Amino acid sequence: MTYQTNKREKSASQAGVTILLAILILSSILAITFSLSSILFIELRSSMDLVKSEGSLYGSSAVAEEAVYSIKRSVCPDTNQNCFDFVSNFSSNSVLTTQPAFSSTSTPVIQEKVPKYTSLTTTKNIYDFCGTAATQSGCGYGRVQIVFNDIGNSSSVFAYLCEFSPTMSYGSAPCSDPNNTLYFTTQHKTQLSASYGQITWDLNTSMQQTLYLYNQSSADAYVTITTYDANMTTLKGLPFVGKTAVDISTQNGQLGRKVRVIVPK
Repeated sequence: MTYQTNKREKSASQAGVTILLAILILSSILAITFSLSSILFIELRSSMDLVKSEGSLYGSSAVAEEAVYSIKRSVCPDTNQNCFDFVSNFSSNSVLTTQPAFSSTSTPVIQEKVPKYTSLTTTKNIYDFCGTAATQSGCGYGRVQIVFNDIGNSSSVFAYLCEFSPTMSYGSAPCSDPNNTLYFTTQHKTQLSASYGQITWDLNTSMQQTLYLYNQSSADAYVTITTYDANMTTLKGLPFVGKTAVDISTQNGQLGRKVRVIVPK
């Protein structure tokens, strides 16, 4: 009798271990299944976004080409978007979410290439903070920061910024010579490279500014220019001197794309 009781207790104990082991195995399988499902879902969504991205990007590019053509042909000399006949949707299911936005001001942070073998007199990297419009009260910028983007090609960039009076009449261009001593002209000069990669200049908001970047080395250089408002903390974009910027935004499903084109005048 005693032997039979012990046997039954042993059998009940083993049955509990079996159930616990089965639960652990099923939990592991369920966790693996959920993990694989999450990975597959992410990959599937990425693939769908890639397919939709192509149509959305082509839609933006198509409208950008039409905008460039119309502006260059002077169809809309006042850059009024209402005079453009833009399509609102495309065969790829992409749609134009808003009318193209015209602007003469860049984003506050811009990436620029400074070509090799350029000098102060030959460079095209010239940035007039007031744009082409004359002003009597300065450009209103309080700070500019220039960061050298090192790509390991031993290049360097000369940065020369000139501040001058908006009301004074100069006999020659006040920023044409970094060694000039004209009255009411302030010179900021530095050379940026991998070893000295950043400069920040505080500006006189009542003055006009022109920034020159040139590269006398044998390799192209790249910089990031960030400009700030008079309070020196709020970002403020530079004007596109003599250019028109057109921003085009399209959407395909839940995926949107934005294209900015610069139209030289």
